[in-house]
Order: sequence, then C-alpha cells, then structure tokens
Amino acid sequence: MLNLDVMMLLENGAEINAKGEDGFTAIQNACFNGNIEIIKILLDQGANPFLRNDLGYDAFYYTSEENHGKKKAKEIIQLLKKFDKN
Repeated sequence: MLNLDVMMLLENGAEINAKGEDGFTAIQNACFNGNIEIIKILLDQGANPFLRNDLGYDAFYYTSEENHGKKKAKEIIQLLKKFDKN
C-alpha cells in the first residue's frame, strides 16, 4: 500500500526532493526505514540521494548495517550509487 501511496503522490506533482517538516527528504526516510521498494521508486523518479538534510546528512548516512544488517545495507548502497548526478 505504501508503494501505491508514493506513486500517487508523485503522479499528482509532489516534489521528489522536497524536505518534510523534519528536514528529511523522502529518499532519506526510505533509507532510514530500509524500504528498498520505495527507494527504487524514488530513484526511478529522480530522487537525489546526495542532497543533505537540515542536519547535514545525505541518504547514504541513513543506510547503516546497524539498522538494516550487512546484506540489506549493501543492497541499498548499491542502488544509491547508481544515481546519475547529471
């Protein structure tokens, strides 16, 4: 259901790299929560994992082995590294 919610927001013009009230972008929240499907959707729609939040951290910072385990953290980092900065 969450994937559908994200797609509906994007289809209705939500800004992919906007910060929420907490200062985090959607991709940072998805990385923090370890939601690989949401991360894929956001990256496919152009979310920038290199943007920094109000604390100065990017999406990579929120992808830790402590939060998600080594295998999942590695998978998320591989996805984020595929982002084309151009």
